[in-house]
Amino acid sequence: MQPPTAFPLPVTPAHNNKSAKMIKKAHAFINDEEGAVTVDWVVLTAAIIIVTISAYLAIQDGSNEMADAVGVFLIETDHDQLRNPNQ
Repeated sequence: MQPPTAFPLPVTPAHNNKSAKMIKKAHAFINDEEGAVTVDWVVLTAAIIIVTISAYLAIQDGSNEMADAVGVFLIETDHDQLRNPNQ
């Protein structure tokens, strides 16, 4: 007894026509660049957001330190001397 063999698909004009359409669609999908442009915009937008958040955090740290320094200065300084510096 011989082992069973795989039956090949029948080669008919209708089958070839479907394959040709599928190949054309695959080539059209591969050559389509609209998705690539969308990906470029998403990456660019993400980069802008990351840079903006980084700048905000850097500025926030610096401004908090400056506010603390001003607060300490105002607490430790004689207010009468600040109001009348020439005396």
